[in-house]
This record gives sequence, structure tokens and C-alpha cells, in this order.
Amino acid sequence: MSTSNLTTASLNASYVFIDPVLFDFFRVFNLCILSFIIGVFGIAANFINICVFRKLGYRDGVNITVTALAVSDIGALLSQEFINILATPMIQEYDLFLTKGQLMTVMHYIVGYFVRVSSVITSFASLERCLCVVLPLKVKTIIIPRVVVVYNVIIFLILSLYMFPPYYSLYLDVKFLPGYNKTIWYFFYQPYSERVLKLSYNITDMALPY
Repeated sequence: MSTSNLTTASLNASYVFIDPVLFDFFRVFNLCILSFIIGVFGIAANFINICVFRKLGYRDGVNITVTALAVSDIGALLSQEFINILATPMIQEYDLFLTKGQLMTVMHYIVGYFVRVSSVITSFASLERCLCVVLPLKVKTIIIPRVVVVYNVIIFLILSLYMFPPYYSLYLDVKFLPGYNKTIWYFFYQPYSERVLKLSYNITDMALPY
């Protein structure tokens, strides 16, 4: 056998093909059942946390921070649930008003926003706990509830800028699909999108990674 034939055989042997029916089954089972159930439990748990801390009152700054963290987690979970539903094989690429891939991309940035908000709020909660140990007698005067509310609101507002460059790089227009004989809405990239996204990813992924 020649060297070229050996190379071709080795390349072909490295690929493992999965039955499409089995692949779709695992997609449905993982995304529509397992991931969906786990997401629902996470949303319910965060909602219970919000109710509990509301009854405890917001005189303690930690309760405010944990409530903000629960709100952010709910936003991330709801967005991820939507992506999981879109990823199932029952929804075809052109069944919706936008392509399935583009809808998933749009929702991906929303998930990234809430995940980054949760990470920064968690860091602030750790700072609060640290101050309770280092300055136990002064922490109540340093971190008052009003300061905590303002700080958490600022986190949500400032980190929302993370979504601006990707959405700024797109514009919405109609697109005709000859093979399907239908017209859908479609996101097109602006001429400057590559420069904007490259700069944005270098900043956000370095400063605020997942």
C-alpha cells in the first residue's frame, strides 16, 4: 500500500460517524429534558431565595447583594433555556422569523451579560464578607444598604455595555430564501463589524471572562 493510501486510510479511521437518529435523540434528551429540568430547578431556587431575603428584610447589605445575584442568575438561566429549546432538532433553521442560528447568537450575548454580572456581584459579596472579618465594628457604617443598592444597580448598568458592540455591529433587514420560497428577517454585519468585535472581545474577554 502506498504512502498516500495509508495517509487516507488513517484520516478516514480518525472520524467516528454517529447515527443521525441517535444524535438527535441525545440532543433532545440533553437539551429538552435534562438541561431544561436543571434550569427550571435553578430558576425556582433563585426565586425562593428572593422571597426569603425579602422576608428577612433589606437592612443588611448582604441580603441586597444576594437578591441581586439571584435576579442575575434567573436572567442567565432563562436565556440559556431559550437557547436550549432553539438547539433542539424539532425547530428547523428557517421555521422562525429569524434563522435559528442567529437567534441563538443574539441570546448568547444576553447569557454572557448575566454571567458577567453574577461574577462581579459575587466578588462584591466576597468583599463584604472580608470587611466583616477585617473591620467588624466599622463595616455597618462603610457598607450601608443604600450604598449596596447603588453599587448593584451600577453593576447591571455598566456591564450592559458588553452587549453594545455586538449589536452595534449588526443591522436587521429582510432576506429572501429561494430554496424555501419565503422571506425572513436577517442580521447582516456592518462594514466595520470585524474591527469593532475584535476590539470588544479583546477587552471584555480579558477584563471580564466567564
